Amino acid sequence: MVTFTKGPWQSMAKDGKYAVETVENYGEKDSDRTALVADCDISDAISAREKEANCRLIAAAPDLFAALKAAENWHGELTICDEPDDGLRGLLEQMRDAIQKAIGEI
Repeated sequence: MVTFTKGPWQSMAKDGKYAVETVENYGEKDSDRTALVADCDISDAISAREKEANCRLIAAAPDLFAALKAAENWHGELTICDEPDDGLRGLLEQMRDAIQKAIGEI
């Protein structure tokens, strides 16, 4: 199983630089140190507005992943009783593809 940096994560903008870091202490117990998850300021080709939006999206990743896994599990329980229609089947395939992408399987 893939291990991700523990969430929650937060988007940070300081002095015109954009990054994502952990909210809670990371590493040593009783430390106020956070961990850098992503540097969103590495390209001059992206506007500040896009960098900020990218940071927010990355910061939401742990919550989005958890919600997607919960929806996949809920759908699995639902299909025990009913056969999904094509639209729902397509949505489930998208969910599974996104989960596999996140854990490095595709």
